[in-house]
Amino acid sequence: MQLTWQQNSHPHHITTADKNGIIIAEVRHQSSLLLNDSLLINDWPVTHCSQLNLDTLQPILADPPEVLLLGTGWQQVFPDVGLLQAIFARGIGVEVMDTLSACRTFNVLLEEQRNAAAALIWES
Repeated sequence: MQLTWQQNSHPHHITTADKNGIIIAEVRHQSSLLLNDSLLINDWPVTHCSQLNLDTLQPILADPPEVLLLGTGWQQVFPDVGLLQAIFARGIGVEVMDTLSACRTFNVLLEEQRNAAAALIWES
């Protein structure tokens, strides 16, 4: 689905997200991603919510966001409650949703100039 009708100038604005990939800056990604306003890690090795832990999220937690969007694949799946508690203990809000919803929400937060990060699990 096309997410916006106008081009956003932010380098990590997601223009399209569907089962064919996630397009950022005219590049189609078909792998899991970590991103915030200044970081984009493609080929992030997490392919299922059960693989989420503080180590796999460390690249995005190193510069703590205000809110972390966890896109858990084609369906919303909640990660281990201990992981959520550990993230909350760092003062970071967490929103868990399917990956396509997380893409849309990330764009909204970018537009609002919020300090947001997204961990987007891609299921092939």
